[in-house]
Amino acid sequence: MGKERLSNLHNDTERGIPTPIEKRIPTEGNALSPDARKRTITPINKLTPSRLKGNNPPTCFVTDDHCGGILTFDLIENDAVHNAYLVTYQMDIDHQIRERQMLYYWKESSLEQRWLNECCMIDIQNRWADGLVITRTPKYKHRISNWIRNAIHRISGADGKIVDFDETF
Repeated sequence: MGKERLSNLHNDTERGIPTPIEKRIPTEGNALSPDARKRTITPINKLTPSRLKGNNPPTCFVTDDHCGGILTFDLIENDAVHNAYLVTYQMDIDHQIRERQMLYYWKESSLEQRWLNECCMIDIQNRWADGLVITRTPKYKHRISNWIRNAIHRISGADGKIVDFDETF
């Protein structure tokens, strides 16, 4: 992509004109969700950390990865203890290359929470846990990006604060 096209793309984004990737992100239907009953898709820029962690989280939200892929977060459990999302990463929109992982936000400390965090190589006191364990192994943590955390870090509140993955009990 030439410098002129990149400049135009940047200017379009500033003016609120959707980029080619944004035009491909679904806004209705079930996105990449395996659950066809989910019809409400929330764009990630409409979320706040408190809504994501609360008792009324979005059932489905979606974003792009800035490289042509799409990430869909589908709420599969919401109770007094946690919110659990199935995260689908379709790396190449034109081909069906997908990876699925889990993302948890723990509202309460529990034996299940501590056990799962330990299995995911995360401090047992952390409220957030994701299944991308390879991104925390000594051999690969500097080579493989955690695409779940990268996407969630785009969510910010009115105060400008982003989601804190190191939040503890």
